[in-house]
Amino acid sequence: MSDDLPTLIRHDDPERQSRRDDRHGHFEFQDVVDGAAGPTSGLAHTIVKFDEGGHEAPHSHGVARTVHVLEGSGEVVIGDKTHALEKGDTVFVPAGVTHALRAPAGPLRVFCSFPADSLDAIGHNFDGEE
Repeated sequence: MSDDLPTLIRHDDPERQSRRDDRHGHFEFQDVVDGAAGPTSGLAHTIVKFDEGGHEAPHSHGVARTVHVLEGSGEVVIGDKTHALEKGDTVFVPAGVTHALRAPAGPLRVFCSFPADSLDAIGHNFDGEE
């Protein structure tokens, strides 16, 4: 690892982005560790915030995913099962398994981790999309 690459990522450094479409979901996200911004050694992290009624559409990834609830409560759908989530809960989603997050009573803020060098590399396979 080069000394000139960043190792400290300040909370307000990564750009906050949003997705607001019915096909993919309604949420905000901040990619905090991503190969595009510095060293990752096979880890990529994002923080996702859902307002009340926010959701991500059912999808899968080619890699596993963990989701840790930082604030609020919501639901995770893994395969055909729905589980309630609250602050402090952690979910493991195996590679290739369809899943979705929802915040019916919102808000919900989660920390997601992927074993990949960049978030773009993991891909999102939404139902019915190639």
